[in-house]
Amino acid sequence: MRSLVAWSLLLGLVCTAGAADLPDAETILDRAIEATGGKAAHEKIHNRVSKGKMSMPAMGIEAQMTTYAAEPNKLFAEFESPALGSLLSGSMNDVHWEVTAMTGPRIKGGEEAAASRREADFDAALHWREYFETVETVGIDTVATMPCYKVHLVSKEGPEETRYYDMEENLLRKSEMTLVTEMGSIPIESYFTDYRTVDGIKMPFQSRQVIMGAQEMLFTTESVEHNVEIADETFAYPPDIEALLEKEGADGDE
Repeated sequence: MRSLVAWSLLLGLVCTAGAADLPDAETILDRAIEATGGKAAHEKIHNRVSKGKMSMPAMGIEAQMTTYAAEPNKLFAEFESPALGSLLSGSMNDVHWEVTAMTGPRIKGGEEAAASRREADFDAALHWREYFETVETVGIDTVATMPCYKVHLVSKEGPEETRYYDMEENLLRKSEMTLVTEMGSIPIESYFTDYRTVDGIKMPFQSRQVIMGAQEMLFTTESVEHNVEIADETFAYPPDIEALLEKEGADGDE
């Protein structure tokens, strides 16, 4: 029934597109904050511990993941996989880093660091005006049969982004961006489903990423805890990252 109603609404909007204006992007983004609990509810949450799993079905790979996040901009994530080993990533003091078996330790720069800066901002959804130069509603599209407002966001720094917000519930259903990394430009599509309310905040418990139009990664959240005790050392830089930072500092002094 929901799908039939959604399609009827979409067709009606398309047929009257010349007569009706789309809502401005600022309104859509602010409605999304309300849809996920509202500003006051978000501001009651000061940290988060999430646990779940990541899988790459085409490769038969699974990993357990744990993410620690705290305001204003601390983040630490750990992935453990029998096939891939350990992957660590984090952000603190505007240093964004990762350690993997493939690349070793590295500190992110450029657009990649800018994207990580937004990700590490504990209340990034509330602070969208700080990150984007312009936002524009560019049309209507569907995501999994749901009619969505399509919003294009131009970053002050970092990659541009296109987001799709469900017209019925005002929830983010999809995002698209092309991230420039040391390995080249990587287009990423992300899909968000299974929204649940935890401590007054609505969040997706499942997401799917399609990388370069081919590689698919699935993320499933199994538990979320808010306002818990998180030791400061949780966000500390690993020794390999400390060494890189010291080297960069030494090089800068030359």
